[in-house]
Amino acid sequence: MNDRVYLDASFIVSSQIQQNPHFQKADRIAKELIDKSLYISYLVIDEVMHGLGKYGMDKRVIYKFIVLELIEANNVTLLVNKPMKQDLKTFMRFWGKTSLQPRDAMHIFLMKEHGISTIASFDRDFIERQQELKIEVLG
Repeated sequence: MNDRVYLDASFIVSSQIQQNPHFQKADRIAKELIDKSLYISYLVIDEVMHGLGKYGMDKRVIYKFIVLELIEANNVTLLVNKPMKQDLKTFMRFWGKTSLQPRDAMHIFLMKEHGISTIASFDRDFIERQQELKIEVLG
């Protein structure tokens, strides 16, 4: 396992919801990630807020979790795109070469732009395309 891991929303939501079918696996993986450098993006935060809300988690609880466990965590870094049109063009070319939906392609693009090749995710699109995308999926 790589020391730098991008956290997908499917992994984060699964790790917080005991009724989730991936909860136990997410909990085990989370324990393995304690000493790793972890990465998220604004897209991940948006998807986590939505996912936890779908499970009926109170907005205040979601807020507290995201702030304390993600934003303020010492080993979690927020990745951002460069605000340049050239970067967007590069993303569009990347997306055009993959079989991913745009949002999933943005996650992988961010990872690649920051030299990250491992993602913690239960997203079937990432799992099934590991070789095509040249990534390792923990999930």
